[in-house]
Amino acid sequence: MLRLRKIVFYIFALVYLVLCPLIVARMLGLVVNPLTYHLVQTGLVYVSTNPPDAFVYIDGRVSHQKTPTVVRDLTPGKHFIRIEQSGYNDWERNIPIIGKKATVLANILLIPEEWPIKRISTEPYQNIIPVPDDILVAIKDKHKFSLIDLKENPPLINETSNGPLNLQASSFAGNTFLINGNNDLLAKKGEWIRLYTKEDFSSPQVYDISRSKPSTNMYFEEKNGELFYLDDSGYLSAAQILPYHPILNIPIPESLRIKSASKEPNL
Repeated sequence: MLRLRKIVFYIFALVYLVLCPLIVARMLGLVVNPLTYHLVQTGLVYVSTNPPDAFVYIDGRVSHQKTPTVVRDLTPGKHFIRIEQSGYNDWERNIPIIGKKATVLANILLIPEEWPIKRISTEPYQNIIPVPDDILVAIKDKHKFSLIDLKENPPLINETSNGPLNLQASSFAGNTFLINGNNDLLAKKGEWIRLYTKEDFSSPQVYDISRSKPSTNMYFEEKNGELFYLDDSGYLSAAQILPYHPILNIPIPESLRIKSASKEPNL
């Protein structure tokens, strides 16, 4: 019996001597590198997407939380990240992880497999000009125009007005909009409306959204993420660029210096 107790004691002592340093090392952010078998300081990656609730895979393994999320205990070096969301194209990158630092992938815009586009007007126009209070002026000619209330869903088109059209000089319309926290660019070139998305460690990706009248303006409503434009036949249409979801921030420990993984696009 005494001998059995000694054997059990030695087994528990051995387990303690092996596991205790590993537990302490893990609490200090140290893990064993599977390639070198040396203890290394881990890093983490913060991921948020628009829309949120996307699955995050690191080196083929799914994270326990959907975006926005923090994935911890990553060994230094490059890791392959894939983000999946139903109805959207997968987002894939190799990202660098640095020990004791955080790599930030903030507000990644997920591109839909098909752009949701709807036609709003029943008649064509020559141009559109936004005015204050979420109102669009759809111009037929200098004597005829319609007022479109964007606060309504769907937008409400008022009866055609007659008489000279005098717009204030402060009225703004354009062909270029920074969106998604100024990370991505909506631009119109000729008849094509395109989205330029900021890509980490590479050049921007370009996505064709729709064809439009080459000589007309477009207008982006930031709150609900809708782009209003005249299609190639002149009818007022709207493309849902991104749904309106506030990006939720998960605190990152102050002891970890943040290293942004984003670069400005060369447009």
